[in-house]
Amino acid sequence: MINDTISVFKLENYTLCKLRPVYNFRDNKKIFNSEPYCLYKNFDSMGHYFSSIYDTSHGVYYPVDSFLRVNTHYGQINNFKDSLAKDSAYLYATIQYGNNILLQKYVHSDYYKGKNSFDSLYFYYDSSMQNIPYSFSNYLDSLLKMKLFKIEIIFNKMVDVETGFTIPKRRIFIEIRKMDAIQDENIYNIFMKFLKQLHIPFL
Repeated sequence: MINDTISVFKLENYTLCKLRPVYNFRDNKKIFNSEPYCLYKNFDSMGHYFSSIYDTSHGVYYPVDSFLRVNTHYGQINNFKDSLAKDSAYLYATIQYGNNILLQKYVHSDYYKGKNSFDSLYFYYDSSMQNIPYSFSNYLDSLLKMKLFKIEIIFNKMVDVETGFTIPKRRIFIEIRKMDAIQDENIYNIFMKFLKQLHIPFL
């Protein structure tokens, strides 16, 4: 299973995103401290991208919206309802779990299903996460007044007609997780390091 987790930390008026590490192509092992970072002031349109903890520059000046779209799927499925209709997928089940969680299940019509189309698509919503300032789709969030916090895409096992290869069943998860507040001295020091490099006074 491939884990593409991105961590987002908040400190006062600033946000620090820690991206995926770089892996050694020879042994597929993570290279220590190779994670890039992006630092921005909350609600600012521009931020600073640092190649790693060892980056001593002012970073690359980078649009925050573009960074979030590329790295966190931020707002990427605002038109997904229209895409599903065009792709002949339809909602076949809605399930309520407790007071907060709602699951919508979409499936493909077999007649129109293409070779690269998913078999099932699950949308998970949580009414208790509406205050989180990240969204896969502001439009879908607004429809149900709930946060779309997890997407599960399922591709069933199939045989490729052209090659004869069997492609195993696959599941792809995209998820926003709310973590408990932590007192992490290392993360605090990284905040301070980059703020100092940018000549931003803090505390």
